[in-house]
Amino acid sequence: MAGIDSTRLCTRRRVLSFLKTKLQLDGDSSFNPEHMEFLIRTTQWKALNAYLLRFNLISPEAASLNRFIAVYRNLDMIGRGGRCADAIIDAFPLLDEAAAAANPIKAMQNLFLDKFRRFTPKDPNLWHQLWESAARKLTEMALRCPELAPKTNLFGMRTVPRLYKRKRAAKSQVQDMASFFEQKR
Repeated sequence: MAGIDSTRLCTRRRVLSFLKTKLQLDGDSSFNPEHMEFLIRTTQWKALNAYLLRFNLISPEAASLNRFIAVYRNLDMIGRGGRCADAIIDAFPLLDEAAAAANPIKAMQNLFLDKFRRFTPKDPNLWHQLWESAARKLTEMALRCPELAPKTNLFGMRTVPRLYKRKRAAKSQVQDMASFFEQKR
């Protein structure tokens, strides 16, 4: 190895390691609802969006899921207070009567966010309950998306069958184990 430069070797290893992790991320196409619930409970909205972007969600069910995620993200920003809450109120101002009549859904959303800003819960237990219910609701909505149905890995179940057979214990071994446990009692 005297002829090979050590810095080039380290660079090659780093590049190969990067390519390996990238290939693993691209190849892992199973959807894990538990991971999604964890991201929602911990309010990691950017990580949640990055996780869902991997699945190329384009159905109408996915559109409603993305809308609900945006609403919960806005509630989280209002709950943080300060500039975050001011930014949400500036982005969603209350509409006048003519604009509200033209777009009633947007008017209701802006009114809801304004009321939530005025009466923001201060108790951490209420926030915890809010994120728990959001995690349940958004996970149910995600499981209804047709893009995620074939990719869903439900709560730790193996997606690939085992490639090996389990070794069965002989009858004498089972009797020996039973007698061993009887002696320990």
